[in-house]
Amino acid sequence: MGNAATKKGDPAENVREWLEKAKEEFEEKWRNPQQTGSTLDDFDRLKTLVRFPSHFSNDLKDLLRNLLQVDLTKRYGNLKNGVNDIKSHKWFQTTDWIAIFQKKVEAPFIPKCKGSGDTSNFDDYEEEVLRISSTERCAKEFADF
Repeated sequence: MGNAATKKGDPAENVREWLEKAKEEFEEKWRNPQQTGSTLDDFDRLKTLVRFPSHFSNDLKDLLRNLLQVDLTKRYGNLKNGVNDIKSHKWFQTTDWIAIFQKKVEAPFIPKCKGSGDTSNFDDYEEEVLRISSTERCAKEFADF
């Protein structure tokens, strides 16, 4: 699929490492937000913290910037053309979407699965306590839910 710029090692692994680092930075920022400014300002500041590895192609960087766009009116997948903005992006120009739909493309990575309940491919994490609101704003709308 896409044309990830190569560096030593598996390009898909490089992308996974970068996404994991970005996820950690986001979670840290989420756990310890600055007390000044609005949430949107915090997300804008977070966006500036994301530094792409030098081996990422310009097309990949552009795609990721558009997918990570804070402003919903500018985010890929949420625009007038919907998912087609993503599918027609230059980084995916060599991707045969019809072949993928028809399951003619071999997956680049197939995780090992020991059974239907196997969760070994997912991170372990502490469960958060479920917070239940003391007020019901939409009780009528969800009475039959």
